[in-house]
Amino acid sequence: MWPLVLIGAAQAQDSPSSSTTGVPKFALVIGNSNYAGYRRNLKNAINDSKLIAQALRKLGFKVQQNTDMDRSRMITVVTEFADNLPEGATAMVFYAGHGMQIGGASYLVPVDMKITSEQSVPLRAYPLKTLLERLSASRSSVNIVVLDACRDNPFQPETPIKYRSFNNLGLAPVQAPVGTVVAYSTSPGQLAADGQDANSLYTAALAQVILEPHLSIEAVFKKVGVQVRNKTQDDQIPWFESSLSEEYFFLPPDGVTVVAGRSLSAVEGRRSGKSRRRDGGDPLIDVSSELWYLNLSESQWGHVAEDMQRAISSMATDDLALLEHKATGGNVIAQTTLGLYGLAKSSALAVDGSMSDPLDPVIKARSWLRKAANAGFAVAQTELAHLYFNGDGVPRDVKEARRLLELAAAAHYPKAKRDLEALDWE
Repeated sequence: MWPLVLIGAAQAQDSPSSSTTGVPKFALVIGNSNYAGYRRNLKNAINDSKLIAQALRKLGFKVQQNTDMDRSRMITVVTEFADNLPEGATAMVFYAGHGMQIGGASYLVPVDMKITSEQSVPLRAYPLKTLLERLSASRSSVNIVVLDACRDNPFQPETPIKYRSFNNLGLAPVQAPVGTVVAYSTSPGQLAADGQDANSLYTAALAQVILEPHLSIEAVFKKVGVQVRNKTQDDQIPWFESSLSEEYFFLPPDGVTVVAGRSLSAVEGRRSGKSRRRDGGDPLIDVSSELWYLNLSESQWGHVAEDMQRAISSMATDDLALLEHKATGGNVIAQTTLGLYGLAKSSALAVDGSMSDPLDPVIKARSWLRKAANAGFAVAQTELAHLYFNGDGVPRDVKEARRLLELAAAAHYPKAKRDLEALDWE
């Protein structure tokens, strides 16, 4: 595959139609909604495919749109799309519909797939690996695969929590081939919502952000991820994997265009005699500070803490299984709730003498709290600070306790502010 680089454009670019010239761009958009079988239809997948197709056309993509595809048609269309890509093109594949993983491999589900057994999936579904291999073998320079496809596993029981079986939920993680970006609507092994409105949350956010100028492709997917996390309070956390060696822009900064087949440093050196930033001079946007839990008011923090305590007081075995699944996917509320629940349970067991090793649940609880604290969640930071201050299950570290409380207080968490003032620091 040819490298794709940025060089100075002859004219400034100020609109989607004029700013996307310079490299051929092709998109294959698939929306599978009308599946055979009870409880399998999806309300929004076709709507999502239409919305993305509309956005990509504004960006200058030549779009091939398909809906409700059976397996035979999926194989044919993907093969023809990849084989016909011209030298140096940008190729994007967007898929909305059912997706599943079996044995650690991910599959896109055609509308004619009959539900018989997991063993038959490789023969009746379309492997994600095949899609990536087809694009990797093509003549395109940049391949972008977007999967809003983790809406359920058709083999999963209607109430999977009661069976505590999460092994095949969502899609499996994948290593993006060279020159490829693979974006998921939710993190590996988790589920994405089909959406209560006309579109899924992920697709609605992507269709909007993709049209914003001057964002690198990584910044686009990070911003989409933050928007979805904020709207779902971490119930859905998008994920992407990139192996691009150069920056790529759907809408490049002014004075920058994309050209296939030339080295960035050589082109830039000839043009200006000195190096310049690959992002065209505009700083990459850091959207991590926009996460919902970093900008809560004191009253909002109060509601979050109350909800968590309510969940802990009514915790059942099935609830615990669901929390652990969400926590594994990065949900900071689930991680912190598990941590607090573990600490409370260990204290209760220690009091009645029924626990042989009181440190074991504390260590596990601390691990969950650490994950959420590292992600900047103030409740977890505050509770972890107390563990360090008291030396509960960890070496006593007053300095670390103060650091964590200061971080949580800076996020406007009232308890952290009170503890910072009240604790007798040494």
